[in-house]
Amino acid sequence: MSGNYPEILDENSTEENNSDSSTNSNQAPETPVVNEKDAQIIILNGSGKNGVATRASDLLKIEDFTITKTGNADKFSYDETIIYYKDNKKLANSVKKILGKGKIVQQAEKYQNIEPDVLIVIGKDF
Repeated sequence: MSGNYPEILDENSTEENNSDSSTNSNQAPETPVVNEKDAQIIILNGSGKNGVATRASDLLKIEDFTITKTGNADKFSYDETIIYYKDNKKLANSVKKILGKGKIVQQAEKYQNIEPDVLIVIGKDF
């Protein structure tokens, strides 16, 4: 994993599609996967259009996602919506499906000091 993110551990989470509840010590440990509904999501307005971060937040909240923060990006010249993710591409794909737009990119260096599971920068295409 790139970036300076701490490893996310949730001892109470389980994967529903894992029918074998025993642990095989010969297998390499998998990176913990955050439950989509428990994911930390930040939405930043990179388009300059009023209300787009709130609109994206509302779309995700309808699907029971929790948005931890909305705000403005470092600039308002993003042409394309970008969905940055730490280590859960499935989560990023779910977000893209709900928003109907977004280029999926694994964590970006300029956002490494922010620690959400998904960081969405809304572009002018939204």
